[in-house]
Amino acid sequence: MGKKIGRMWGVIILGLMGPLNLLGHPVWGERIELRQPDGSMVVGFIFGDEYHRRVETAEGYTIIKNEKTGWIEYAVLAGQRLVPSGMVVGRVPVSELTKRGLEKHLSDRFWVVAEMRRTQPEIWHERISAERVAPTGMGPAALTGTRKFFVVAVEFQPEATPPTGWAQGAYNPNDFAARIFAEEEGVVSLTTYYRANSGGLFWPVGSAYPHWVTLPQTASYYKSINSWTRIVEHALDQIKATDPGFDFAAVANNGDLDLALVWAGTRETWGSFFWPHMSSMNLNKYGIRVRTRVAVNERNSNGTENKDVGVFCHEYGHVTGSPDLYDYSTFHHRPLGMYCIMGYSDPRISFSGYIKWKVYGWVEPVEVKASGSFNISALALSSPASPRLYKIPIDISFGGLAPHEYLLVENRFNGSHPLFENMPGRRNGLLITHVDERYSPAACLPNYSFYGVEALSPELDPTITSLSPLNQLWGRLVWTADFGHTRVDNFYPDARPAGAYLQLSYSDDTENIIFRNTQGHQKSRDIAIYDISSAGLEMTFKTKVLAAPLNVSGRKVANRSLFQQEYINIIEWQANPLNQPERVSKYRLYVLEGLNEKLLAEIGPNQFTFWHRGLKDLNYNYIVVAVSPEGTEGQPAFASVK
Repeated sequence: MGKKIGRMWGVIILGLMGPLNLLGHPVWGERIELRQPDGSMVVGFIFGDEYHRRVETAEGYTIIKNEKTGWIEYAVLAGQRLVPSGMVVGRVPVSELTKRGLEKHLSDRFWVVAEMRRTQPEIWHERISAERVAPTGMGPAALTGTRKFFVVAVEFQPEATPPTGWAQGAYNPNDFAARIFAEEEGVVSLTTYYRANSGGLFWPVGSAYPHWVTLPQTASYYKSINSWTRIVEHALDQIKATDPGFDFAAVANNGDLDLALVWAGTRETWGSFFWPHMSSMNLNKYGIRVRTRVAVNERNSNGTENKDVGVFCHEYGHVTGSPDLYDYSTFHHRPLGMYCIMGYSDPRISFSGYIKWKVYGWVEPVEVKASGSFNISALALSSPASPRLYKIPIDISFGGLAPHEYLLVENRFNGSHPLFENMPGRRNGLLITHVDERYSPAACLPNYSFYGVEALSPELDPTITSLSPLNQLWGRLVWTADFGHTRVDNFYPDARPAGAYLQLSYSDDTENIIFRNTQGHQKSRDIAIYDISSAGLEMTFKTKVLAAPLNVSGRKVANRSLFQQEYINIIEWQANPLNQPERVSKYRLYVLEGLNEKLLAEIGPNQFTFWHRGLKDLNYNYIVVAVSPEGTEGQPAFASVK
């Protein structure tokens, strides 16, 4: 066994797994046993995904393999890269590390990911997939029915030190399929996870090719040419060569094959090729097109069978259109923490309301445009008594059908599903997510287009200057009276003005934590969520929302005289009875100039007409909002004058 484990070492590479989009399976603190050249064991903990990983000791010191000597050493940063320090793990006492001032949690992830972005920008697909994308502010048609998913187990030609630890497969491929597609109640499987999360609307079905498929090359060969596409192609060829009558169309979806590829052996500890991942493909062969692949390892690092279903639940989210919800650059920021499997890969966590609505259409939010009292059922309940998701608009483009910036409110309660919403160590309460579909977010390079989604944190300290405190908040992102977090508004938890952000520096990276409260990036709406109840399967909350003026209209009047000719646009509206009179201090009118809103006038709360004078005979677009005594704006209303 020791000899086989010793074969696991690889080299750190920047190569990726093919030319198409690659989506991550994150791990955080997974225990692994490593062997030194003298046979002594080192216990490490892995943090990362297929783009980059670091290994730490229990004390938090980063360790790395010295490729020249084969010894595992403590790491130091040379410039932006991790390099061996010469201090061998197990030989240098921890007290000596402290004496020498060695820093903990060292990482060169930001440099590695930035280099990948520079050399292979096409691999980064952090958006919702094009197949599931919906109009701004709206959800897609619901994903329903079943979809086939085909399991193929591949092994390699023998070699002295395969990067996967083992070249040949040992466990039955049919057992993988039996676990993935189990339908029995009370069993954790890919099928039961999606059936439960969709409320019985959708689930994957499938089978496995019953034998190990022996590829014509070694694992090292495929790693050296950096091609998972070649692995898939060779696997299909070998199946056809040994089983000419096999019909791939029978396991595909109208000619599109979604493939679960199990490779013999383990994940690489240091390398980047053999690591669980999902990628789109476009391989046409034998009457089908391989559309996607999910690749996973057969064995754990100690040689036991890999029975983890969580990786499939996370990666199949990518197959069906979901993005990753964690930061690729530093790995220290998960915008929804432990409240969505796309950010925290554990099947005890359900999809967030954002994913269930925006990607899958399994739940439809109730839009809140005025003040009121609301009941909300737990998101994971199969038979809810009340709505499970609410949406509060913040900003909407002129004439838009739905807001592009909004809050989502959902009730997250452990035990609301016994298997798939029952995460130990996570608080229960309202998850309030700020979404801006046009924003370049905290978790990416400034010029990279992205969706902006982040939970409002009741415990975010505006004075923090490093990312490490965010790790402690992943399970505490909910609002509940149980912990005294009963109100969110423009001033709590952070009173910075709209558009401001908090910069947090970590190593060579800087992130912007932007979504602290109900303020938007461009607009500061008069919104408050308050009187939040204690956590439970049913919760209550109230909203203060300054509603939009009613019946906004405009008409054009020609004003001619002997000396001049001008046009006047007359804008009229009515007060909204849903607003308490004392909550409206004035009205603001904006006129659109291109994409920019120009403040035109502020008028008293009892005036409902404005004359815009000195105009040409052109088209004009107007926005009218009520304004609170605190100066925050209500929901917008629109009018066009032609």
